[in-house]
Parts: sequence; structure tokens; C-alpha cells
Amino acid sequence: MQRLFDYYLSALAECVDQVWPFQRSDEAGTPGSDLSRPPIPDLASARAWLDSEHGNLIAICASAADSWPEYSIRLAELLFKHLYDDGYYSDAITVTHSARTAATTIGDQYSHAKAVANLGNIFGRLGQYEEASTYLHEALAIYRALGAQHNIAHTLNSLGFINNRIQRYDAAIDQLRQALALFNATADHSGEGHVLNNLGVQLQQLGQLDEALDNYQQALALFRGIAHSGGEAKA
Repeated sequence: MQRLFDYYLSALAECVDQVWPFQRSDEAGTPGSDLSRPPIPDLASARAWLDSEHGNLIAICASAADSWPEYSIRLAELLFKHLYDDGYYSDAITVTHSARTAATTIGDQYSHAKAVANLGNIFGRLGQYEEASTYLHEALAIYRALGAQHNIAHTLNSLGFINNRIQRYDAAIDQLRQALALFNATADHSGEGHVLNNLGVQLQQLGQLDEALDNYQQALALFRGIAHSGGEAKA
């Protein structure tokens, strides 16, 4: 079974690198694997592999949670962007719950927080804002206890989005500005760009058009500087 898990984990990491180059799949790691990644040379190949192996990936992630928890965690982390961006929300919830169970089994607080934060993002996308906020605050508390500054920034950005949706505008702006400062401190220009864009949206909604435009322009400059075409399109 381990070689099967290694194969899927390696191939999935390669796909993430092709489709979401700013996702930094190396953070997810490959527990105990010496298996080289299969050749997935371009974006089209990566997309085709994800589509053809979608069902297998979901099943393997869920089945690994009890006996091979590290694999379940890593697979879920890598799968999340594909499932979230492409609208497979039910599958995203399934694998993220598997990852949370696996993290609890081995006492991995960091991975538990990542799973809980991902659940918050899913429920936010589904419009279930109070549930999303509960998950995100749980993740934020764990990240703060661990001193995980980069993850704190991502979670504050997500909470800013949620508070915007439920019209808690002052809280949203405060959280987004905290996130911006943390991304700046960690030199994460992609994160900075996304937060600046979100701040622009928030300020535009409040009628602060000059400040909104300034945030959009800063976001666009950052995205262009790192050749982030998806970010450029949003900005």
C-alpha cells in the first residue's frame, strides 16, 4: 500500500506544481517516499491526470486516515486547491474531515489547524458564514499558539472575507490589514497581492474609491512582479 500512496502523493504534488505554481506543494512533504514523481510535463497533462484520477484520490485519502494518517493529511492538503477551485465542495469536505481525523490521531496540531481552516474556507464559499467563522477562529487560535505567522495571515485574510459578507466591515478591514502586515513580514508577495485586492474590494464597497484604487494598483504591481497571471486578472 505504501508504494501506491507514494505514487499518488508524488503525482499529485507534480500536478499542483504545474497548475498552481504559487501553492508551494513542497510544504506538504512526502512521508518516507523515495519514489520519483511520474512525468507530468505540462499544464494540460496535469489537468488530465487530476480529472482521470479524481475518484481514486478521494477514496485513497479517506481510506488512509486510520492506518496511514500522514498520507491522508498530505493528500488532503495537496488536493484542497483542486477541489476548492474546481467546485468539488462535497469531496473537499470529505477529504478535509479525513485529514482532521488523521491529524487528531497522531497529535499533529498544525495539520489539524490547516484542516479546520480549509473547512472554514469551504463553508465560506458555500455561504455558510457563521459556521465558516467558527472553523476559522478555531484554526487562528491554534496557529497563534504555534506561532505560525504565515498561516495566521492566511486565516485573517479568510476571516476578512467572511466579515465582509456578513457586513462586519470594520472587523473585516482590521483583519485584512493585520494579514497584510504579516504577509509583508514574511515576504509573501502573492499573499500581499491577494489581501490588497480584498482590501480594495472592501474599501470600494464603503465608497472610499481613491484608497480602493491605490490598493488595486499595489496588488497589480505585486502580481506582475512575480508573474502571477491569475492574480493580475483579479486585480
